[in-house]
Amino acid sequence: RPLSQPEVRAIWLDRGTIVRAGSRQGLARLFDRLTAAGINTVFFETVNAGYPIYPSQVAPAQNPLTRGWDPLAEAVDLAHQRGMELHAWVWAFAAGNQAHNAILHQPASYPGPILAAYPGWANYDNRGALIPPGQKKPFLDPANPEVRQYLLSLFEEIVSRYAVDGLQLDYIRYPFQD
Repeated sequence: RPLSQPEVRAIWLDRGTIVRAGSRQGLARLFDRLTAAGINTVFFETVNAGYPIYPSQVAPAQNPLTRGWDPLAEAVDLAHQRGMELHAWVWAFAAGNQAHNAILHQPASYPGPILAAYPGWANYDNRGALIPPGQKKPFLDPANPEVRQYLLSLFEEIVSRYAVDGLQLDYIRYPFQD
């Protein structure tokens, strides 16, 4: 099948939208609406705040809000049935999110599942803070070779287990700081 559309009419489906869909049937209704709107490419938030939306053999924990189902497998199937491309949208170096912590009833200081499991992978700002002032996300240290290997393994898992049409890397940078 062709890997690129002659014209891209895309939408980004975030974790909240996916969680609210709640099932294959909910995602199907959503994909039907996208088809009716002329969307041909979906960027599907696959890793957010350190949590994959699918059951992973690489990541420390699946997003608790999607346990018991595999939204990525369902979305790939539904998109391809409708002639759409589906790209896995992943947070690369941002490893947690205080806003997501609140949804999961975690303390604001919880660094996310990756940094909870591997605290030595954390990036600190120039004042030694895990989360720079005015921000809400801890980051992995891009200079750490273990971090880079972890991410490569995670990306390889996604593209080898799922027939995604692409991989979109988000937060592939150091955090902003003064």
